[in-house]
Amino acid sequence: MLKLPKVVSFKKIFLSVLGLFLTIFLWQFNIGKIVKAQNSDEVFHPETNTSSATNLNPTYLPFLFVDDWQMESSWDRTGGNDDDSKAAFSKEGDKWVLINKEDVSGMITRIWMAHPIAYDPAGGEIAKLEIYTDWSGPPLILDFNQKTIDNIPPFSHPLLTDGLYSSGGLISYSPIVFNGRLKILSESLDPERLAYFQINYTTASEQTSDNNEVSELVSLWKPSNMGQLTDVLSAGEIDFTDAIDTVSEVSLLPENKTMVFSDSGKGVITKIAFPADKIEAYLDNLSLKVNYPGLTNVAVNLPLSLAFMPREADYISDLPPDNDIDAHVFSPTGKEIVIKNNTVWVREPFRENYQDVGKLKNWYRASLAVWLSGSGDLPPSDNLDTYSIQPDGSETVIKGDRYWWRKDVYSPWGTGLLASIWTGASLNGYPLPHNNIDSHAFDLNGNETIISGLRYWYSQAGENTWWSGTLEEAWDLPLDKVDGHSFSSMGETVISGNIFWFRVNPQTEWFQGNLTNAWRDESKFYRGSLFFGYDPVASEYYFTWPMPFWNGIEISLENNGSNMVNAETRISWTRQSYEEAQAGYLNITYVDEQESEQNLMFKAAHLNGRGKFVGVIVSADGTSDPQYNRTFLEGDEKISVDGVIIGNGTGLEDFFGGGWYFIHGPFYLPTHGAMRSPSGRLQSVIPDNINRLGMINLNDDQETIMYRHFLNDAINFQQEFDLQFEFGPYPGERLAKGYSTNFKAAGVSYLSAPAFFCSTCSVNPPKSLGNANCDEIVNGLDFGQWRSIFQKVGVVSEPEKAEVDFNCQEDQESHIIDAVDFKIMVSNYFK
Repeated sequence: MLKLPKVVSFKKIFLSVLGLFLTIFLWQFNIGKIVKAQNSDEVFHPETNTSSATNLNPTYLPFLFVDDWQMESSWDRTGGNDDDSKAAFSKEGDKWVLINKEDVSGMITRIWMAHPIAYDPAGGEIAKLEIYTDWSGPPLILDFNQKTIDNIPPFSHPLLTDGLYSSGGLISYSPIVFNGRLKILSESLDPERLAYFQINYTTASEQTSDNNEVSELVSLWKPSNMGQLTDVLSAGEIDFTDAIDTVSEVSLLPENKTMVFSDSGKGVITKIAFPADKIEAYLDNLSLKVNYPGLTNVAVNLPLSLAFMPREADYISDLPPDNDIDAHVFSPTGKEIVIKNNTVWVREPFRENYQDVGKLKNWYRASLAVWLSGSGDLPPSDNLDTYSIQPDGSETVIKGDRYWWRKDVYSPWGTGLLASIWTGASLNGYPLPHNNIDSHAFDLNGNETIISGLRYWYSQAGENTWWSGTLEEAWDLPLDKVDGHSFSSMGETVISGNIFWFRVNPQTEWFQGNLTNAWRDESKFYRGSLFFGYDPVASEYYFTWPMPFWNGIEISLENNGSNMVNAETRISWTRQSYEEAQAGYLNITYVDEQESEQNLMFKAAHLNGRGKFVGVIVSADGTSDPQYNRTFLEGDEKISVDGVIIGNGTGLEDFFGGGWYFIHGPFYLPTHGAMRSPSGRLQSVIPDNINRLGMINLNDDQETIMYRHFLNDAINFQQEFDLQFEFGPYPGERLAKGYSTNFKAAGVSYLSAPAFFCSTCSVNPPKSLGNANCDEIVNGLDFGQWRSIFQKVGVVSEPEKAEVDFNCQEDQESHIIDAVDFKIMVSNYFK
């Protein structure tokens, strides 16, 4: 006998079933067809003629499908951390064979590779991929080299990103259709090792490629559109034309949950937005909660601190100010540093040979107090006059008439008066300045320049003599002040106000530009993603996952803190809706786990029922390894669908599209990112100079927050889904060293919502619901499957459909499936 869980209202179930029965009964008589007409609600259906672009449309996310998701990667088959081993792969000539499958059709949805790290000028070459998609044509050449990106649509930014924009990862989300064959070869740049890689693909019947639609779609994913409704970011047929805004101002009591929106009908929540100034200070205490009345297996539980970063937080993606800075410096390792007031902005070079200095796009921000932290007589952490780094890595801070100096980041600070180190006058009779220092810089040879007012003092390395002159004589530039003066392997830079001048050497001409263009590439710098982030124009945090509902919805904010919060929400919604039988409810689960002997794998998401996994946000934190830094980012993922492992990964930051512990710091992209990531590199090739590690995070705050949205690489499942991560290089490795490791995750999915669920009921079809999916049990999965059958009424011959002709004798064995059968089935199910 089937029993209903006590938590489900029989009345609500009865009304839901009755409504479904009446709908099907009316369909039988061609009454009430779902068409768009006056005074009717528009219902969205999946496109019948799909292409390679279809599932990239953000509005398509709620639709559920049946497909075969696959993953190949360079993961260590022995269970260790050697994730670029050649043991599991063969060669064809001088190329590695990554995948070789015949008689298969489908679509490649994602390719990730680690950007190579090079410590010499000849290194750092990126391997090209040869992709064979059929038996007749030439291979597609996928080249992640920065010079080719944006030149071959749809292999263009942000679907294709290099290691600069994706913080150490090479990523392609461009859909690549294959029909009859899939073979991928990789150049062998290292004869002993292959590149770290992950390739995701789905198999299905013959696919259609539409690069024009993909290009059109990607053109909509510009930074200024992040935070817009998903129909603005989609090229498909779904259009939220009837969306309206509901604004609520609420007082959130401590330790309380307050409803901000509710509706008892059907529709779609298209956006939830919060003015940033109202909630920014309370992000750690607030959670978004969504319930669907009468349903217990779907809900939303999302701490806002996982998705939204305080605008003034350390180690988040941000751009430097473009006017009146305090200092501009390049470190010996090529870090570009901008300081203003109490904040420092940094972007890292990719190679230790400094070849990429000044070319990078990813800036991150930290407080100046953290940047200058250490022991000894600490320098001031606000409104410096200047800051400089010598070629040997030693640092100097100047404010007023004092200086602060340390040998490297692990040595104590010392301090003294400028008059004690800059004594006397220049050879041409100008006393050295002891106050009002505008700039203090060292070139690559250690030659020193002081600027005060519009005069300079210059001293060659190793000498204690100076020469002085005017800046007009030296540079012939229209200057009224100097805010920054710096040297790098590329040349010399002077900054005044919003303007900078650059020259390769004193024998070349100056090039002039403005800081706004120097700091950023507006077409590629993001502050948010497709479905959440910060909109700087509206000054609001946003969620834009489409959130369909069919029998009501309740949206609340929960305040877990001890203070009252006066918040405001703006919720956009429409009476338009998705076809319920073909879509799911937005479901977000929250997990918080600590590594222990009893818990060696982090269970980021565990889902039952039929659904589609579309994204995850992970916060990883723990003790920093003194040699290798954030080794909790070494944890490989394991993905299971319906009880079968279908994916093994190569590392946490690899899963989220980065590389080398997000080597360029935090970043946002439409599809993936790491919005919070402390700077920290792997072991340096110069072990006797700790400064060359590039590590600045000295306040023990290692938290790294990463996200990944699954669009065309979404994972559909029919019964069960699991996503797990190791807590480190391999289970128990960090635990054995005494390191603490804590992971948090918000797993995002769309789930179908059966009216009820039974996990143990045996069946005897056809006089009951029927074990539709042959899993030895009857549950909501079967109900949903049979319901879809009843929506296609008429005479059928397929055995699995004929099984639900419950009154087959009355139908004289002709297997007419109609509302009578549905009524009998429901009555049997309720027994």
